Amino acid sequence: KILPNPNKGLFQLELASLSGEAPVMSVYDNLGKLVAQRQVEPVQSAFERTPVQVQPLPACIYIIQLTFSSGYLTKRLLIE
Repeated sequence: KILPNPNKGLFQLELASLSGEAPVMSVYDNLGKLVAQRQVEPVQSAFERTPVQVQPLPACIYIIQLTFSSGYLTKRLLIE
């Protein structure tokens, strides 16, 4: 989950525990262009929330892709 969504570029990712794995977060704009990428802190417990800041991105709908060793997860993010 992305909390809150929509937001102003500061949000939290709520991820299920994946044995301390630190996923790579890629952020794409509405044209599919990669606008940000970074490693997310490892998840240590079930449904831990990790703070993320992607400011200063302009207001838009973005796609967030989290890449894990076992695959990936894609979510929409609305920045107001």
